Amino acid sequence: MDTIDHWSQVKKITFRFLAALLTLIVFPLPYWNSIAVWFGKNALQISYKINIQPTGSGDTTLGYIQLLLTFIFAVTISIIWSVLDRKRANYNTLSRWFIAICRYYLAMIMLSYGFSKVFRMQFSSLSLSRLIQPFGDASPMGLVWTFMGYSKSYTIFAGLGEVIGGLLLFFRRTTTLGACVVIGVMSNVVMLNFSYDIPVKIYSTQLLVMATVLVTLDLRRFLNYFVFNKPVVPREFVVYFQNIYVERARMICKYVIIAYLIFMHMPNSQTLQKRGDNRIKPLLYGIYDVITFTKNDVEHPPLTTDTTRWQNVVVDYPGYISVRFMNGKIAYYKFMVDEKNKKLSIAKMRTKQEFSWEYDKISEQEVAWKGELEGYSFSIKLKKRDLKSFNLLNRDFNWINEYPFNR
Repeated sequence: MDTIDHWSQVKKITFRFLAALLTLIVFPLPYWNSIAVWFGKNALQISYKINIQPTGSGDTTLGYIQLLLTFIFAVTISIIWSVLDRKRANYNTLSRWFIAICRYYLAMIMLSYGFSKVFRMQFSSLSLSRLIQPFGDASPMGLVWTFMGYSKSYTIFAGLGEVIGGLLLFFRRTTTLGACVVIGVMSNVVMLNFSYDIPVKIYSTQLLVMATVLVTLDLRRFLNYFVFNKPVVPREFVVYFQNIYVERARMICKYVIIAYLIFMHMPNSQTLQKRGDNRIKPLLYGIYDVITFTKNDVEHPPLTTDTTRWQNVVVDYPGYISVRFMNGKIAYYKFMVDEKNKKLSIAKMRTKQEFSWEYDKISEQEVAWKGELEGYSFSIKLKKRDLKSFNLLNRDFNWINEYPFNR
């Protein structure tokens, strides 16, 4: 940060507002959810229940109320601060610490998102259920997950951009470069979130604003170099502590924190075994087409009007299977395999009653299941589908394309 002795009123007011706003984002108030629910019910007169439980979405009613409250509190704090501290000439020292907090927070989040892409945790290989889902049934968000999950190289490339941007933010001399990288990466993320209805619009926009604030520290130098064709002098960095031993201790703590943040956000082997491309596949893993389906000794032909006949069975993740019926509806069942005794355990989700089935391996591709489920007897013959039959999995990279392969 520059060491100008006297800041203009506009600059001081802007700093107070941004400092209050970004601090509230990084360090939410205690009882933040309760405050937001009370404000929503009493001030905004929201009649429906405001959910405070995590749902995987950041763009909930609660999230928008908290965004509004954050802005109101930031304005209020900056006004009170301006009145009580109106005689202060500058905030050179405070701004250095404020910028440091922003840099480390943004770097930490970038490492988190970046490593989840580099190690293919956020966008892993396409699920088996996705392969047999009708294209038109996919949601806009599901379309993005399919797009990213298909290409390992592009997902890693996107993650490396976030990781590199985050690492550059740890150092003052590379903060501007790191912020520029983050702006480039997050601008794309924000557009995806808004364009494909991905419910991280609030948070991704906040991260983009934070990176933009860091870039504006060099705005004048940017304009002089790229627009006005004027010479630009190197920035001078003031040490945080004048005492050399305290400053050395700060540097040691800095590298310890950086190492810890990198280590904390890198997935361990146990996590990689549960998620990602190299996760452990369950027994009977695959997509199975139902060849014959007998219910209570009555064989059901594959008619789309039959709402009880199974069409496909997908064994993708440990602990459950998904069943697609002839009419396209999907049901999920708890599922365990006892390979030694050739037994299956099947139960409806969120129920305790389990049913024991027998299974027989007819060939490398065919299996037979037999058992009872909720008062009905079933005898099912299934054939495992070759995953290479899907264009998304059998189409490799090609340097030469005489004709576009657009299906």
